[in-house]
Amino acid sequence: MSQFYWKASFIDHLTDARFFNSLKNAWMEFSFDVLEKRAVTIEKAKAIKEWLYEPQIVASFGMHQSPEEIHFILSECELEYAAISIEHDLVQDEEFLETAFLNINIDQSDRINQLAKTPFALIISMEHSLSDLEIEKIKELEKYSLVFLQLPYNFDNIKSQFMLFDKIGIEIPTQPEESPGMSAVDIYDQFIEAIESR
Repeated sequence: MSQFYWKASFIDHLTDARFFNSLKNAWMEFSFDVLEKRAVTIEKAKAIKEWLYEPQIVASFGMHQSPEEIHFILSECELEYAAISIEHDLVQDEEFLETAFLNINIDQSDRINQLAKTPFALIISMEHSLSDLEIEKIKELEKYSLVFLQLPYNFDNIKSQFMLFDKIGIEIPTQPEESPGMSAVDIYDQFIEAIESR
């Protein structure tokens, strides 16, 4: 039976943060990319974080953000893990890779072997079911890094493929808070159940 990990994208309010904080093997992502509609400020991230119990948080950044800005935000928020594109200059920083989540497309997976150090985790964008070759590539990658899959909108036809992995991470796209305390946690529950009942 596969072991699942979860990564909730675009956490920007406490209701969702508390829900995912209560799950086993769950990561939460704060986006600090101001070009993203649901980016959070340093102050908001701190305010959410202080209400959580030993949260696993990854801060995500855009290509336009400099290494200096990224390190400053991580320090200010007392965060260790950061998500960046494999195209970002920071992939050349061996120490940074120890706690990095790298965003890649499945056809970029061969580039991981060219890095000076294996990253902590990979976030792989999927647009279709996986080929046998892609499955083998992911199996090899997950020996050394956590692997999270960004699923296509309709993933019913690929659920059976999750059984082929000993452990695999799934990204859960969160939704904006409808009103204070009103969140889509029921939808997240259904999403998780749909994955686990494959």
